[in-house]
Amino acid sequence: MAHEDGRDEIGSMIRNYNRMVKRTNELIQTVYKNKIKEQEILVGRKNAELLALQSQINPHFLFNALESIRMRSLLKERKRDGRYGRKTGDHAKTICGLGK
Repeated sequence: MAHEDGRDEIGSMIRNYNRMVKRTNELIQTVYKNKIKEQEILVGRKNAELLALQSQINPHFLFNALESIRMRSLLKERKRDGRYGRKTGDHAKTICGLGK
């Protein structure tokens, strides 16, 4: 524009306006980048929580399955099989760090 380079009031207003627009865009970019970083941290935290829950759920199902086998063996009066089921469950708990 012709007035932008001028030294009059209009030129000064145009320069100040352009400076303000530039600074506003910089702030928008900063906020946008910070928001993305926050979301990445949140996603990482949620993934860690999910992995922790999965590591707890998998042994839980194993122990329940072994306990079901043990109880079924005991109900059918197969005490020896029931003892093996209990021992296998105890061993699995020890391996998973949940043992006695």
